[in-house]
Amino acid sequence: LEGGPEGTNLVDLNRAGAGVMEIVTEPDMRSAREAGAFCSSIRALLETIGTCDGNMQDGSLRFDVNVTVHNDADKIDSHRVEVKNLNSIRSVERAVEHEQSRLIELYATEQPGTRGSGHETRSFNAQTGESDLMRRKEDTADYRFLPEPDLPPLRLGAERIAHLERTMPELPQAILARLMAAPLSLPEDVA
Repeated sequence: LEGGPEGTNLVDLNRAGAGVMEIVTEPDMRSAREAGAFCSSIRALLETIGTCDGNMQDGSLRFDVNVTVHNDADKIDSHRVEVKNLNSIRSVERAVEHEQSRLIELYATEQPGTRGSGHETRSFNAQTGESDLMRRKEDTADYRFLPEPDLPPLRLGAERIAHLERTMPELPQAILARLMAAPLSLPEDVA
């Protein structure tokens, strides 16, 4: 990002030397299909604005999902499972489906005193359709955000924000809305 101190650029690089952008959402998705649709829309948005080529197979874009299951009638309130580095929309959906089933089975067979004990991070194997434990996390403090001390806070001025708004391409949802609102008209030789 241009505009750093003394004309420098401010870029956050991960260990592989590539720029990193993390988007965190509220926990408000209710199904694997909804999670997949959300990931598809984020991918289209990032491709449209030019921040990512969306090539998930080559690692340009990955998704992590957090899964819990809740059922008030059966008093199920599972611990959080984070599934890391999903490299396709289909893997997002399959990982969520697998973790939902796994957590329900886990809570059906566990002893009552052990339910909800500890969060965990898992990887998903697309070949087997199953997940593997990477590590356990004792409490939510293990999920806390730690600011990078060597990176200054990013502050965009009103002029920069206005420029971005003026030069932003038409976004995918706006394109869809525009096309859906337009009357369908075909040339006479096609109709």
